[in-house]
Amino acid sequence: METIKTPAKKISCGSKFRCYSLFAICYSLFFMSGCNRDPQYYYEEGNRQASAGRFADAVENYNQAIILKKGFPEALTSRGLIYEKTGDRQKAIFNYKKAIAAAPAYMPAYNNLSALYLDEGNLHEASKYLTSAIELSPDYAYARLNRGILFYRKGDCAAAVSDLSRVIAGSLETPSQAYGSAVPKAHGPQNGQSSLLQKTAENTSMILAFYHRGLCYRKTGNFTGALSDFGSLLALDKKFAPAWFESGRTRFSVGDYPGAVNDFYNASGLKTEIYGYQYALAKALIKLGNYNEALAYADKALALKNDYAPACALKGDIFVLINNKAAAREQYLKAAQLSPENAAFYRARASAFEEERPKHGPKKRRMQKR
Repeated sequence: METIKTPAKKISCGSKFRCYSLFAICYSLFFMSGCNRDPQYYYEEGNRQASAGRFADAVENYNQAIILKKGFPEALTSRGLIYEKTGDRQKAIFNYKKAIAAAPAYMPAYNNLSALYLDEGNLHEASKYLTSAIELSPDYAYARLNRGILFYRKGDCAAAVSDLSRVIAGSLETPSQAYGSAVPKAHGPQNGQSSLLQKTAENTSMILAFYHRGLCYRKTGNFTGALSDFGSLLALDKKFAPAWFESGRTRFSVGDYPGAVNDFYNASGLKTEIYGYQYALAKALIKLGNYNEALAYADKALALKNDYAPACALKGDIFVLINNKAAAREQYLKAAQLSPENAAFYRARASAFEEERPKHGPKKRRMQKR
């Protein structure tokens, strides 16, 4: 699911927050020219370099800050994030755990560590550290948010809705920290997680909370609640393509095909590279009888993923509807070729449109005159 942290935070994969240790908003000239034995000076300098992408220099400054101030949790956490961003997850884990051991009440270290475990799919460890953070600070919004997302991923929608609703209610503490950008990952048709624009802490938390609570509501059949949450999210950020997509899927489920088409148009227009959005729009257009346009979007999906069997099968369905049986058969057979595990199903559909061979009766033998 990349990040930026506390005072800045980091959002991962669509889905998770991480916290950077305080990036200075106003960099004081006092610190710039101050005593070079001040750990805060090296910490602030490390933050400045980290924000500029100079990670090696940032680590050197964090190292110096930690030498001068043992157990400096902000510097340890920020150094851990640098290691994580540069691919050394073991060093990142070590730094986050060291920050927790040095300052058990320092919440960003718990949050970053749990987010790293979420990235790895280690839900058990992620849950352990998120729960510890919430026990120490029940109103720590980012831990509530990440735990809600974790519960959603585990399929426990009731627990997810409980945590996410507390975030949405706005009754949780929101540290005065600046946000950076977040880049959730995209994983195909149903998970086309897209890029978040730079947001305030409140908006980013609300966006992810509405999104995942909406997913939970739809999964449990609460379509009204799901549409309400996706709508609230889009009021905060109209360019969040996954919300348009999930809203479209929800409308499609309840038979609101015009609404679904509108939502899929928005999603596919914002993220033209996601084949699943083009495919979903093609399916919805069929319901409105717009067969030519549906074919065009099915072709767009195949242009993005040329081995996507469902798009070939969808084209077959469209050709059936416009009474082009030969083309329908061709598309079903192509789908069977692309998807061996579903080949029997697609071939059965193709067999319904096999060309009839002309029937010839037995040849009559002519009697020759002698």
